[in-house]
Amino acid sequence: DFAGFYADELESRAALSYPPFARLALITAEAEGSAPSLPPLRGEAEVMGPLPAVNKRGRKVFKVLVKAPGRAGLTAAVRAVLRAWRGRRLAVDVDPASL
Repeated sequence: DFAGFYADELESRAALSYPPFARLALITAEAEGSAPSLPPLRGEAEVMGPLPAVNKRGRKVFKVLVKAPGRAGLTAAVRAVLRAWRGRRLAVDVDPASL
């Protein structure tokens, strides 16, 4: 039943503030040693992570999920993380299809 699944999925996403009710960005950083520190964020943005590191060719890969109610808040939060993690190999995936 597609209509029932759709209604249940929207209800779950609204309760968790997931898209389409919020915006997400997945930030991936490669670093040596421990996880880079995260800056304090202003506004309604929420940072989840960093997730436990995965080794990739002798370097560790850290992932952070940023969630905000709107695009402006998400952009500000992502910029703050990118500034704090400057000098590392970074990738940003806005509204990722999978986590």
